[in-house]
Amino acid sequence: MTGHTMPPISALATALVMCGGTAACDSDPVLPPPGSAILIDFDASQELWPKDGWDFGAATVIDDEFLEIQVSFAGGCRPHDFWLVAVRGFHYLPTAGPTPTVAVPILLAHDAHGDPCEAYLTETSRFDLQPLRDVFEAQSGGRTGRVILRIPMGQGAADTTSIDYFIR
Repeated sequence: MTGHTMPPISALATALVMCGGTAACDSDPVLPPPGSAILIDFDASQELWPKDGWDFGAATVIDDEFLEIQVSFAGGCRPHDFWLVAVRGFHYLPTAGPTPTVAVPILLAHDAHGDPCEAYLTETSRFDLQPLRDVFEAQSGGRTGRVILRIPMGQGAADTTSIDYFIR
Protein backbone atom coordinates (compact mmCIF):
# COMPACT_ATOMS: atom_id res chain seq x y z
CA MET A 1 0.00 0.00 0.00
CA THR A 2 1.61 3.18 -1.12
CA GLY A 3 1.48 6.12 1.28
CA HIS A 4 -0.44 4.26 4.00
CA THR A 5 1.21 2.84 7.08
CA MET A 6 -0.57 -0.14 8.59
CA PRO A 7 -1.03 0.02 12.37
CA PRO A 8 0.51 -2.79 14.40
CA ILE A 9 -1.73 -5.84 14.59
CA SER A 10 -1.89 -5.48 18.39
CA ALA A 11 -3.54 -2.09 17.88
CA LEU A 12 -6.06 -3.72 15.56
CA ALA A 13 -6.83 -6.41 18.12
CA THR A 14 -7.29 -3.77 20.82
CA ALA A 15 -9.67 -1.81 18.59
CA LEU A 16 -11.69 -4.95 17.85
CA VAL A 17 -12.01 -5.76 21.56
CA MET A 18 -13.10 -2.19 22.30
CA CYS A 19 -15.74 -2.52 19.58
CA GLY A 20 -17.29 -5.57 21.23
CA GLY A 21 -15.56 -8.12 18.99
CA THR A 22 -16.59 -6.48 15.75
CA ALA A 23 -15.13 -3.75 13.60
CA ALA A 24 -18.37 -1.77 13.71
CA CYS A 25 -16.89 1.24 15.54
CA ASP A 26 -17.33 3.66 12.68
CA SER A 27 -15.40 6.39 14.49
CA ASP A 28 -12.39 4.19 15.32
CA PRO A 29 -9.47 5.39 13.17
CA VAL A 30 -7.22 2.43 14.13
CA LEU A 31 -8.75 -0.15 11.78
CA PRO A 32 -7.29 -0.31 8.29
CA PRO A 33 -9.61 0.21 5.37
CA PRO A 34 -11.37 -3.05 4.53
CA GLY A 35 -10.44 -4.81 1.32
CA SER A 36 -7.08 -3.14 0.86
CA ALA A 37 -4.29 -5.57 1.82
CA ILE A 38 -3.87 -8.87 3.59
CA LEU A 39 -3.28 -8.47 7.32
CA ILE A 40 -0.80 -10.67 9.13
CA ASP A 41 -2.25 -11.82 12.47
CA PHE A 42 -0.22 -14.92 13.33
CA ASP A 43 -0.39 -14.42 17.12
CA ALA A 44 -3.77 -12.88 17.97
CA SER A 45 -7.01 -14.76 18.50
CA GLN A 46 -9.22 -15.25 15.46
CA GLU A 47 -12.17 -14.62 17.77
CA LEU A 48 -11.40 -10.89 17.70
CA TRP A 49 -12.39 -10.53 14.04
CA PRO A 50 -16.00 -10.00 12.85
CA LYS A 51 -17.62 -13.21 11.64
CA ASP A 52 -20.79 -12.42 9.72
CA GLY A 53 -21.75 -15.13 7.23
CA TRP A 54 -20.49 -15.45 3.66
CA ASP A 55 -20.12 -18.19 1.04
CA PHE A 56 -17.02 -18.73 -1.12
CA GLY A 57 -17.41 -18.21 -4.87
CA ALA A 58 -13.95 -18.11 -6.44
CA ALA A 59 -10.42 -16.86 -5.82
CA THR A 60 -7.41 -16.18 -7.99
CA VAL A 61 -3.97 -14.66 -7.59
CA ILE A 62 -3.31 -11.89 -10.10
CA ASP A 63 0.25 -11.08 -11.25
CA ASP A 64 1.68 -12.70 -8.08
CA GLU A 65 0.61 -9.49 -6.30
CA PHE A 66 -3.10 -9.58 -5.51
CA LEU A 67 -5.74 -12.04 -4.38
CA GLU A 68 -9.17 -11.54 -5.86
CA ILE A 69 -11.87 -13.34 -3.95
CA GLN A 70 -15.55 -13.58 -4.82
CA VAL A 71 -18.01 -14.15 -2.00
CA SER A 72 -21.77 -14.13 -1.60
CA PHE A 73 -23.73 -13.01 1.45
CA ALA A 74 -27.16 -11.83 2.60
CA GLY A 75 -27.70 -8.09 2.76
CA GLY A 76 -28.54 -5.13 0.58
CA CYS A 77 -29.37 -2.37 3.07
CA ARG A 78 -25.96 -1.52 4.50
CA PRO A 79 -22.34 -1.60 3.32
CA HIS A 80 -20.35 -4.74 4.15
CA ASP A 81 -16.66 -4.78 5.03
CA PHE A 82 -14.16 -7.60 4.43
CA TRP A 83 -10.63 -8.10 5.75
CA LEU A 84 -8.31 -10.85 4.51
CA VAL A 85 -6.22 -12.09 7.44
CA ALA A 86 -3.34 -14.60 7.47
CA VAL A 87 -3.58 -16.51 10.75
CA ARG A 88 -1.63 -19.13 12.75
CA GLY A 89 1.64 -18.69 10.82
CA PHE A 90 3.34 -20.60 8.03
CA HIS A 91 3.19 -24.39 8.03
CA TYR A 92 6.25 -25.70 6.18
CA LEU A 93 5.51 -28.64 3.90
CA PRO A 94 8.01 -31.23 2.66
CA THR A 95 9.57 -30.32 -0.69
CA ALA A 96 11.94 -32.11 -3.06
CA GLY A 97 14.11 -29.08 -3.75
CA PRO A 98 15.58 -26.00 -2.13
CA THR A 99 12.47 -23.86 -2.68
CA PRO A 100 10.25 -23.88 0.42
CA THR A 101 6.54 -24.58 0.24
CA VAL A 102 4.36 -23.30 3.05
CA ALA A 103 0.66 -23.30 3.77
CA VAL A 104 -1.02 -20.47 5.63
CA PRO A 105 -4.61 -20.47 6.92
CA ILE A 106 -6.66 -17.49 5.79
CA LEU A 107 -9.54 -15.84 7.61
CA LEU A 108 -11.96 -13.67 5.68
CA ALA A 109 -13.44 -11.40 8.32
CA HIS A 110 -16.84 -9.96 7.38
CA ASP A 111 -18.73 -7.18 9.11
CA ALA A 112 -22.29 -6.78 7.82
CA HIS A 113 -22.89 -3.84 10.18
CA GLY A 114 -26.17 -5.44 11.30
CA ASP A 115 -27.64 -5.44 7.77
CA PRO A 116 -31.20 -6.81 8.18
CA CYS A 117 -31.85 -7.34 4.46
CA GLU A 118 -31.94 -10.79 2.84
CA ALA A 119 -30.94 -10.18 -0.79
CA TYR A 120 -28.22 -12.66 -1.83
CA LEU A 121 -25.36 -10.48 -3.04
CA THR A 122 -22.09 -11.43 -4.73
CA GLU A 123 -19.01 -9.22 -4.46
CA THR A 124 -15.39 -9.47 -5.56
CA SER A 125 -12.67 -7.89 -3.45
CA ARG A 126 -8.98 -7.46 -4.28
CA PHE A 127 -6.32 -7.72 -1.58
CA ASP A 128 -2.66 -6.74 -1.91
CA LEU A 129 -0.46 -9.73 -0.91
CA GLN A 130 2.72 -7.67 -0.35
CA PRO A 131 2.54 -7.87 3.48
CA LEU A 132 2.47 -11.68 3.28
CA ARG A 133 5.39 -11.63 0.82
CA ASP A 134 7.37 -9.42 3.21
CA VAL A 135 6.87 -11.81 6.15
CA PHE A 136 7.69 -14.86 4.01
CA GLU A 137 10.89 -13.26 2.71
CA ALA A 138 11.93 -12.20 6.22
CA GLN A 139 11.37 -15.71 7.60
CA SER A 140 12.99 -17.51 4.66
CA GLY A 141 16.01 -15.24 4.31
CA GLY A 142 14.80 -13.65 1.07
CA ARG A 143 14.25 -16.95 -0.76
CA THR A 144 11.62 -17.61 -3.39
CA GLY A 145 8.87 -20.03 -2.57
CA ARG A 146 5.35 -21.30 -2.91
CA VAL A 147 2.70 -20.15 -0.44
CA ILE A 148 -0.54 -22.12 -0.38
CA LEU A 149 -3.37 -19.89 0.80
CA ARG A 150 -5.96 -22.05 2.61
CA ILE A 151 -9.26 -20.21 2.27
CA PRO A 152 -12.41 -21.49 3.98
CA MET A 153 -15.38 -22.30 1.76
CA GLY A 154 -17.51 -19.93 3.85
CA GLN A 155 -17.72 -18.34 7.27
CA GLY A 156 -17.05 -21.07 9.83
CA ALA A 157 -16.67 -23.79 7.16
CA ALA A 158 -14.33 -26.69 7.92
CA ASP A 159 -13.60 -27.24 4.21
CA THR A 160 -11.02 -25.04 2.51
CA THR A 161 -9.84 -24.35 -0.99
CA SER A 162 -6.13 -23.96 -1.75
CA ILE A 163 -4.77 -21.13 -3.89
CA ASP A 164 -1.09 -21.07 -4.92
CA TYR A 165 0.83 -17.84 -4.48
CA PHE A 166 4.38 -17.86 -5.84
CA ILE A 167 7.05 -15.58 -4.43
CA ARG A 168 9.72 -15.08 -7.07
